Amino acid sequence: MRGERCEESKVFYKKYEAHIVLGQKPILDFDHYNLHGKSISGIDTVERLPARWFGELMYFWDVGDTIVKEKGSLQIKLYKKSDKFENNFFICEWTCEGHLINGKGSDYWQPKLRKLVYPL
Repeated sequence: MRGERCEESKVFYKKYEAHIVLGQKPILDFDHYNLHGKSISGIDTVERLPARWFGELMYFWDVGDTIVKEKGSLQIKLYKKSDKFENNFFICEWTCEGHLINGKGSDYWQPKLRKLVYPL
């Protein structure tokens, strides 16, 4: 994605924010994920993040994990309650060329995700 379309997408993604401890797995609602859990102040809450960008993290999140997306940022941070892929922290970053997880593209993650989803 280049030029004006890229800039429009940046503005769109930067408007979202979330800071939530997941009480259940996020639910896909058309083009957004609904995140159910507790806010940092301990209040039950539901937050929404765009599924196109955020969707790749669905293989990593579990109940009890913390998701942070600052307004104005193009990064979503996932703090794991327990290790997964020998890591307890993931950053999903949106770029005009695609999204990265911990600085690596889907060509790095796809074989690992396939093993997680299809362990045979």
